[in-house]
Amino acid sequence: MNGMESEHFLRTDSVPPATPTPPPPTNNNDSKKIKLTQNPPSKVVHIRNIPSDVTETEIVHLGIPFGRVNNVLVLKGKNQAFLEMHDESAAVAMVSYFTNCAAQLRGRSVYVQYSTHTELKTDSSHSNANSAAQAALAAAQALTNSSLVGPGETQGGPNTVLRVIV
Repeated sequence: MNGMESEHFLRTDSVPPATPTPPPPTNNNDSKKIKLTQNPPSKVVHIRNIPSDVTETEIVHLGIPFGRVNNVLVLKGKNQAFLEMHDESAAVAMVSYFTNCAAQLRGRSVYVQYSTHTELKTDSSHSNANSAAQAALAAAQALTNSSLVGPGETQGGPNTVLRVIV
């Protein structure tokens, strides 16, 4: 080998640096689901992906099996709702149950997680929405109270009917 050939073998051509490959595209909803489920426990539960025609009563019925529901707020334009449970343990039970078993409203899967809010403050200026929410809460409270009546105790007469007019 002569000097020219050895120089050719020793010389390295500039190789562009390797660029990292971007991560595969992810579904935006998956990243939201992961991000939003990391909120610390709160007595306010956030429910998302609700149908636009869902009622306050249907939202309240999701929370009744876990304890008393203090307040409800439905944001139909954003397909979201918030339930304020009486205590944090009821909210913890609700979120853990619906984490393992998907909740459905009108055939649509909804996602239940902790809210960043510690309580719901509803504005009294929205009288129509507020009256519907209050009626739903009153009906839920009546159901909860009647299920708490012990043996030998009575709650109303044998023909008691709860009537809610909105």
